[in-house]
Amino acid sequence: MSVVIKISENKNKLKGEISKFPKVICSTVVRCARRGESHGKIYLVDLNTEKFQEVLDWKEDSISWKERGYDRGLRGIAINSDFIYVASSEKILVFDKTFSLLETIKGNYLKACHEIFIEENILYITSTRFNSILEYDLNSKSFIKGYYLKANKLLRLILKIERKYIEIITNNLTNINARIAIKIKNFCQ
Repeated sequence: MSVVIKISENKNKLKGEISKFPKVICSTVVRCARRGESHGKIYLVDLNTEKFQEVLDWKEDSISWKERGYDRGLRGIAINSDFIYVASSEKILVFDKTFSLLETIKGNYLKACHEIFIEENILYITSTRFNSILEYDLNSKSFIKGYYLKANKLLRLILKIERKYIEIITNNLTNINARIAIKIKNFCQ
């Protein structure tokens, strides 16, 4: 059983503690979509008014249509400066604040991309197909490092990396995913 509590029911309890809720960006995956149908959307959700606006309907046809979700839908979202980055299985879509597509980031190791996160102008991308984490430098617009998990050990994939850094990443894998989930800013106000 799921329990859903509407935000409006909690507003009075939080009065004084939080004066305003943020607007958030949400992505969806339509796992059972067929070729030609929408298989993901992006919504802008105002947590104060409890209203939402569909800002993108994803009908990309060049994906793999294998079982279940596979390449369908839009996944992780990260915000940096004036840009919105959205994971879309085998590429990262870059939008402006009005959700106009500006560019697409592609690479050989971008397969089944799910979560993304930006820290110090580095875009971290998880690839579930390769059990890996990729680093993309937003300044140079290039992939700079990649890590993959094999037999519960973190190994280098693309470039040489320092042992110390591997230990930091290993200890922070869960932390990175948690920060991906909560680092949405008051971006679209």
